[in-house]
Amino acid sequence: MLNKWFNAGIIAGIVLFFWGTITHMGFNIENYIKPIPNEKAVFGALQANIKEPGLYFYPNEMDSAKLEARVKTAPRGILTYIPAGTPFSKGQSLGVQFAIDLSCALLAAFLYSMAAPALKNLTQRLLFISLLGVFAAIAFLPAYWNWYGFPREAIAIGLIESGVGGLLMGLVFAKLIK
Repeated sequence: MLNKWFNAGIIAGIVLFFWGTITHMGFNIENYIKPIPNEKAVFGALQANIKEPGLYFYPNEMDSAKLEARVKTAPRGILTYIPAGTPFSKGQSLGVQFAIDLSCALLAAFLYSMAAPALKNLTQRLLFISLLGVFAAIAFLPAYWNWYGFPREAIAIGLIESGVGGLLMGLVFAKLIK
């Protein structure tokens, strides 16, 4: 049984990786990521004031009452920052993404193999894995909208990507894990 779910997880990880590629290209994710106006001036201000990579929340106010008062006159948001000169490789990032997708698919294959005996038919099995994907997305994506103002469209795309990704994994599992 270990061999079946492990092999199914490997294949599902490959499927999930390519599904992610399709959704990012098909849904035009870049339409929801806006360019920074006057980028040169903004970059200059960032480089002059932020020296370390990190996740920055602004305004930097943890007291709720003070934060509510500050956002009346100051913008609020979240910024991931990586200083200039930090090495970047698209190939390496794609490799890491593949490892993430593979890990998710292996975990999903294991859960599927545990639940499959209780799931009476293909519909229940596909629904189980699809909802597992949606659950994973709901666990964090709506919080990004709620707290940090991520666009609703980006959240919806993430939910679709996760749900359909779960369905595709379920199809692989249904074929390979009996």
